[in-house]
Amino acid sequence: MTDKNFRTFMEAGTPSTGILLKVRGEPFPPGAELQVEKESPIGAIGQVFDILGINQQRHLQRYPDQPEGQITIDIHEQPKPDGISVSRQP
Repeated sequence: MTDKNFRTFMEAGTPSTGILLKVRGEPFPPGAELQVEKESPIGAIGQVFDILGINQQRHLQRYPDQPEGQITIDIHEQPKPDGISVSRQP
């Protein structure tokens, strides 16, 4: 780690789920849908998720303060389908 600072984040309220991709730009209006070209950087990331079998919720949000040319990927808890339980082996 090049940065010697340790950061801890706590989230209040309902936990976020799925994968959030953050890019530079003005925020989308609520409920907006976007088509992404496969050849674009976001499209390439989506293809990688498909190849890896990560097909859960994906969200794209634009932020005016995001550095130009930078894509941030936040991975949150993935929703579990009804009737499936997950147990951890020691």
